[in-house]
Amino acid sequence: MGDEDGALLLAVPGEPGARGARVAGSELTAIEAVWEARWSQLLDAVLGDPATTWRRAVAEARSPGPVDLVLLVDLSESMSEEIPALRASLARVVPPLLRARLDLRMGWIGYRDEVVDREDLGALSGALLPSFERWRCEGGGDVPEGVDEALFEALRVGGFEWRTGAEHRLLVLGDAPPPYERIADLVELGRAAHSAPERFTIDTVGLIREPERPEVPGFRSLAKMAGGEARFLPSGAIEDSILWELLLGASGPRWEDRPRP
Repeated sequence: MGDEDGALLLAVPGEPGARGARVAGSELTAIEAVWEARWSQLLDAVLGDPATTWRRAVAEARSPGPVDLVLLVDLSESMSEEIPALRASLARVVPPLLRARLDLRMGWIGYRDEVVDREDLGALSGALLPSFERWRCEGGGDVPEGVDEALFEALRVGGFEWRTGAEHRLLVLGDAPPPYERIADLVELGRAAHSAPERFTIDTVGLIREPERPEVPGFRSLAKMAGGEARFLPSGAIEDSILWELLLGASGPRWEDRPRP
């Protein structure tokens, strides 16, 4: 790995573990197989009473292995209605995750045209929740946003301290693509990240404001090339159960194969 600031983490040699090996006769890795076995039980809880059942299921869940997860969050003005609701939902979802004692570390990057703030990867704790209060939506007005800048920040050497042996995941939440001429570079960066020995996986959530534009350009291709899943939701549709699915279910079965809450 190089030492220069700005170099990408993709060249880091990895120690392939058994948890990433394919299960015999299956397309699943060992970690995915564990989630496959538990998913129907956890999903039943999500579909039940949101005030009790899903929280209890989260509290009883156990992660099949260490996961490092970084959220890439669009903080431009167009997200001004989404971000307060997302903060409030995180305030309800994170405490059950804390009680579950999962081996999950979280961090985040806030971006507009460029990266504007970040929180380093750290163990789930009460200190994480106040950091979300720094999410302030302003600026923007033009459609392109700095998704590619945020992804580069997450992957560059010195950006985040990703654990060797953990599953490395990124979750992009936004309503706008990068500048159109940079979409191909964004997708290629995702492909390279997923192909690297450290094997990053990138999921995307695009928030849709105009029904005639059902996707955020580039989000589906980025997720596909980075081994993740793309999901597109109407504005205001990120509820507690969906957020729980995004955070805890990041290593689980593919989204399109699951019933929807």
